[in-house]
Amino acid sequence: MHIVMIPDGNRRYAKAHSVSNLESYVLCEQRLYECSMRAFSIGVRYCTVRLGSLKNFCERPAEEVVVLLDVVNRFLMRTFPKDRLHPENNISSNIVGEWGDIIRLRRIEHQLSRNPIPPERAERVFQGGGRVLTLLVGFDVPERTQYVLNELSRAKAKISTLPRCMELGVKGLPKVDLWLRTGDRSSGERAIMNHDSCYFATPTYWPDMTMDLFEDYLLSAERRFEERNA
Repeated sequence: MHIVMIPDGNRRYAKAHSVSNLESYVLCEQRLYECSMRAFSIGVRYCTVRLGSLKNFCERPAEEVVVLLDVVNRFLMRTFPKDRLHPENNISSNIVGEWGDIIRLRRIEHQLSRNPIPPERAERVFQGGGRVLTLLVGFDVPERTQYVLNELSRAKAKISTLPRCMELGVKGLPKVDLWLRTGDRSSGERAIMNHDSCYFATPTYWPDMTMDLFEDYLLSAERRFEERNA
């Protein structure tokens, strides 16, 4: 029903493959599009991409921030027609978060500031039919969820079971069924869950995430969740 993708590891991918961070972000965008379309094709209704916190966007070099905003703009305005609806798949796309604050605080001139998808439109998108693709740009999740996500990002996380409540805090979005995180610092896959949702982490860097590999991870997470709740 609802997957949140956390595409970590892009800068580590760049270092490992001797490419620039900027090139890695462009690859990230391509993979995000491909994997989102694969998710929708197998029945997922909501795909949400968490692209970092306001702190991340304020601390990174300005040229990296511009490229990240370019990625967001292309994803929303080029990948999908201007009516924000993919005709073949009935997909609405929107953007949520403090992206306007990022542009203002970093004093960046960027066409995203003229993006016709205002944050207040998001709830109407969520309530409509079809499938929904949401980009969280500079969006900080509720404090408790952020704490858990930070703990889970460690290779030796002390948390063995997800807390009962982990929320994005975005009005209109349903609960998260699957948190899929790449660039995990452990040596293999990790699945941590409760009765309602699953956090699935893999050391694969997001630019390496092919559509087939992405689907394999979704099926693996689903299988583990079903076994856990059997």
